[in-house]
Amino acid sequence: MPTQLVKGSTALTVGTEATLATETAIGTYVMFVDASPLWPGDQLEARIYTEEAGEAAPVMVFRATLCGAQNTPMLLSVPIPNTTTIKFTLLQAAGTPRMISWAIDTL
Repeated sequence: MPTQLVKGSTALTVGTEATLATETAIGTYVMFVDASPLWPGDQLEARIYTEEAGEAAPVMVFRATLCGAQNTPMLLSVPIPNTTTIKFTLLQAAGTPRMISWAIDTL
């Protein structure tokens, strides 16, 4: 049964990657991002990183790039299994800084 782990809203700064949550519990995670505040000229990236055994640094395992106003404003990541550490971030690469709501669920 899905469980909401954490949710929030983040005021983004263009060009700065914002960490939303970092988890170390074993599980499968899904990231939700409300992209409805985006306007033409805005670019938003949702990213998920995991630390794999033997890797010196976290590895990006999911990235979705949204540009401009969205017809379907709720972004859902694919389910990501985690056995070490998982990190969720947002990066606004272009446009006017936006406040973005998000949530992380476990399956």
